[in-house]
Amino acid sequence: MTTDTVFPVRLALGAAPLAGLYAGVDEETAFATLTAAHAAGILHIDTAPLYGSGLSESRIGGWLARHPSARCTLSTKVGRTLTPATGQPASHFIGGDRYGTRFDYAEPAILRGFEESCARLGRDTIDTLLLHDIGAMTHGSGADAVFAQALTEALPTMARLKAEGRVGRIGLGVNEWQVAMQLLDRFPIDVILLAGRYTLMDRSGLALLDRALAAGVEVWAAGIFNSGLLAGGDMFDYAPASATLLARRDSLRTLCAAFGVPITAAAIQFAARHPAVTMTLVGARDAGEVAAAVTSAATKIPEALWARLNEGIA
Repeated sequence: MTTDTVFPVRLALGAAPLAGLYAGVDEETAFATLTAAHAAGILHIDTAPLYGSGLSESRIGGWLARHPSARCTLSTKVGRTLTPATGQPASHFIGGDRYGTRFDYAEPAILRGFEESCARLGRDTIDTLLLHDIGAMTHGSGADAVFAQALTEALPTMARLKAEGRVGRIGLGVNEWQVAMQLLDRFPIDVILLAGRYTLMDRSGLALLDRALAAGVEVWAAGIFNSGLLAGGDMFDYAPASATLLARRDSLRTLCAAFGVPITAAAIQFAARHPAVTMTLVGARDAGEVAAAVTSAATKIPEALWARLNEGIA
């Protein structure tokens, strides 16, 4: 029995970095990143209007126009409406068009957002449409009203697009496992994109994964580096990491290194070990980051390291 394994990881490209997340990316670099991902067999791209105020979607659409025979599937999101504005694009993004964003889960906004995303992507249909950020972390005291509108307007509108053949599958794109758990018994969905809540640093979403598996709902693991902290950065969930979090990351990195494994490899393979997880999203801003993700996904990891990580020992 081998003590070194490579758990199969189906990688998808998270396209927020292509729109200048934290640092600017020019168009040709973005196109080269998409080309490298496709050549490496990464055939799903996830995006959203929020990413660079539509810039991510526009760049994907531009790349697809240059590569009309490219085999790839797309997911994007609704629930945030782009509004003309002066100043900088959406928070954390460098560059992009001058648009603000506002939350709007009403039927007309869902339909408008879907059509605008299709136009930017150069597609008449979208493989997967996700409802973006409907939890208390985002909406605070207004979360109950948002959830009610999601049930009565947003999700039924998305389901109608699916019934019409405009959308292949529908689901949620969230950073909060609680709201996804709340929804599972209330409305039929196909996919949950869960960001940052089932990672080496934060395993709070495990109960949701177990519940989704029982319900036959796919989970896509996103935010697996927790805003870059597990890849050597100093951000966690879009904010500067505390000293406690940095120490926790360093302890995990030391443990992985003791087994000869880069922490990035363990981070990429960790979520995929749960049977509910069918795709793992990795953000990349250049071809080198794509290559690094592919290498990490193929790195053999000793079962003894997984045992230590699963014990929470670091």
